[in-house]
Amino acid sequence: MSKQAAHKRHARRRAGRGAATGSGEQRLVVLGRARSAVALARQEASALGSPATGTEHLLLGLLRQDDGPASEALNSLGISAVAVRGRVEGVSDQVSALGVASGRRPTTAAGAPMTPRGREALEQSLREAVRLGDGYLGVEHLLLALLRDRDGGATRTLRALGVEPERVEARLEQVIGR
Repeated sequence: MSKQAAHKRHARRRAGRGAATGSGEQRLVVLGRARSAVALARQEASALGSPATGTEHLLLGLLRQDDGPASEALNSLGISAVAVRGRVEGVSDQVSALGVASGRRPTTAAGAPMTPRGREALEQSLREAVRLGDGYLGVEHLLLALLRDRDGGATRTLRALGVEPERVEARLEQVIGR
């Protein structure tokens, strides 16, 4: 028996065992848009010279997803990638002027690593998907996660643009039909 055949047999047996025991383990599929939004966020952080990808960069990544429910909700409230980038860039420039960051870095293929708040947002997006009973993790879950961190860069940026996180959440719920 080949390694591939053994792996397939083991995977089927394992999947069947989980279903038979009623372990309650829920599997979520991470949608391509959500993956892409994170990759775009890492690119934004690198392009803005940030040493790591924060929640404000994740917000930018969501806005660059032109056809998703997150960008639709944000755009309908007058929030654009250009406006967010301007706010984030201003903060990055202030940090650089204080000597905390070391200036602009070129965009790398992998992008900037995640900040602790950024990682927490990704974990919270999983909890949001489970809370809503969805079998997938999409950009809407990522946006909800960003809105949960009241002191994060994403919510501070939204407030600086004159939009409260509660308004964004209410609009997102309208867009996704909840």
